[in-house]
Amino acid sequence: SGCYSHSATAINNGKVLIYGGVNKNGIISDQVQIIDTNDESISYINTHGAVPSSRFSHTCNFVTINNVEFIYLMGGCSPLPLNDSYLLNLETMEWIEYNSE
Repeated sequence: SGCYSHSATAINNGKVLIYGGVNKNGIISDQVQIIDTNDESISYINTHGAVPSSRFSHTCNFVTINNVEFIYLMGGCSPLPLNDSYLLNLETMEWIEYNSE
């Protein structure tokens, strides 16, 4: 099913991580999906840890810290503006709340 105001982040090996957004029924999502552009498959990913609230209009970036690959998630709306950030470890699929101060 389609959504809007989600993020799409290139991660590695032709894969794209989709996070959040709003579906056609107006429901705000916290779902993580990985699209493999090599075979056009879509995987719905179960994550754990400090899972962020559902959100849209956020940013996600692919980062490497000490040779570990993460998605860095920041801000967005749910529906009020959010001022938080998280790291998603792409190996363990564990969320960590991140405080940049």
